[in-house]
Amino acid sequence: MDELHDEVVEEVIDYTELINERKRTLAFRIKLSAYAIAVTLVFRMFSKYADFNIVLNSTAIVLVFSMGILATILSMIYLSNVKGIHNGETTATLLKKFNDVMDIASIIPIFVAVITILNVTLVSLSNVDGNSMLPNYEDNEDVIIMHYPLMNYARLDTVVVKVDSEVYYIKRVIGLPGETVVIDNGEIYIDGVLLNQSELGDIGQTKCPDLTDVCTYNVPDDSYFVLGDNRENSSDSRLARVGFITEKNMFGKVVFHYNNLLRFFRK
Repeated sequence: MDELHDEVVEEVIDYTELINERKRTLAFRIKLSAYAIAVTLVFRMFSKYADFNIVLNSTAIVLVFSMGILATILSMIYLSNVKGIHNGETTATLLKKFNDVMDIASIIPIFVAVITILNVTLVSLSNVDGNSMLPNYEDNEDVIIMHYPLMNYARLDTVVVKVDSEVYYIKRVIGLPGETVVIDNGEIYIDGVLLNQSELGDIGQTKCPDLTDVCTYNVPDDSYFVLGDNRENSSDSRLARVGFITEKNMFGKVVFHYNNLLRFFRK
């Protein structure tokens, strides 16, 4: 008597197309993240506004950014060695997991790169340190600084200036290039014309640093004369150690200020 045997035929699933698709997706995310990381590092090293990048100056965000870099590196290593080290199903599953990780991890370098590019080309964020700009700007108040190539500065603009290699001040533009600034018994004259400062509020009298009644400053053609609003408690262009501020040391105009706007980034 013949016995009938049921043959169990296992269906063989070809994962090649799925694996290739997920490899392409992962490769794209890795490239996007790598480009963002490279842009961030280059701009961070060579930009004059690097000190104002609140993202890369924040310990918390730098830590998250580093995790994004680590995820990118691990994904690159896996992708370069993925061929033949697992069976089809396992490879497809692992590729999906790496894609899921990079889907989130790639956002971090892109976010940091966008902020870094904006910081270099258009707008930076900082905060006031000290009382030299009272009553208009308070100590530890956050400020938004606008800057772009060939920016023009007007009288009474609030600006960020660099005094030496490490010190930045927030000051008020008083004298423009080529002008003569005279401080006479507490009043300021620009090329012989009394400067109206009523819009600045109660800033007190402007005194000469040597306590004389009259002092004169001839502003060079490539520089500005700046003062703090708190005239009796300000290191500014009246002092030799600060002096005139050259164009290259003007870092932009303050266009907005607010208390604790950036407190998260300072943690």
